[in-house]
Amino acid sequence: MSNLFQYLPNYYQDIREFPNLIGTENEEVEQLSATIDEVLEQFYVDTATWGLSHWERIC
Repeated sequence: MSNLFQYLPNYYQDIREFPNLIGTENEEVEQLSATIDEVLEQFYVDTATWGLSHWERIC
């Protein structure tokens, strides 16, 4: 995931509190993205880990 600052207008870079705020938000977005990717992996037998029990029940 890229830095969220690139999506903001340049005048936000002059606000002292914003790097800390955006840094925290960026960490949350990266964690959410990783969680989404992990859930999507459970939809395929080849990449499923904790979702294998569901696939076993179905098959």
